[in-house]
Amino acid sequence: MTKIFYSLLLLSGFLLATSCNNREKEFASELQLLDSLENDLSAMEKWMILDAKEIEQRYKQMEENTDYFKAHFKDTISLELALAFDQYHGAEPIYKNYIKHHIAIEKEHKELTEQVKNLRHSLLKGEVTRPDFKVYYAKESQETEALEEHVNDIYKKVVEVEPMYKRAAAVIDAEVASLRKKETK
Repeated sequence: MTKIFYSLLLLSGFLLATSCNNREKEFASELQLLDSLENDLSAMEKWMILDAKEIEQRYKQMEENTDYFKAHFKDTISLELALAFDQYHGAEPIYKNYIKHHIAIEKEHKELTEQVKNLRHSLLKGEVTRPDFKVYYAKESQETEALEEHVNDIYKKVVEVEPMYKRAAAVIDAEVASLRKKETK
């Protein structure tokens, strides 16, 4: 009888140890999944350091310069100026799109960061079951991917257009200043 008891005790101990070991592995993999989401959100945040007021000011300046130029320039323009205006107008819709969407994107980023943080907290406290974790993680992962697409479509384009804008703005600002100077004479 004692042999059977010790055998059952040994078997139940083995099963308990392997089930705990599996749960520890599952727990570690769940934490790694959350780490991955947090890394993705941190990478997005690096693109989101743009100064919204500066972008809005640039866009407004672009509209003003274009309107002024159309109203006051009567001569044929040089190739350099034509190319500068082409680049200038290439940046305009990118800035407009940024102005239109940046507040919503930054709000979504903040909310997702908080949701991932809360999911990690719930996981560490044992407040979420594995099936529930899978559901929550899938939702957060899907939302993170969608947000990453928006960041790539909007923020990265603003950063990429920056050198082109600066070159074009220097030429156009100089030409507008020259026109205004002639106008005051």
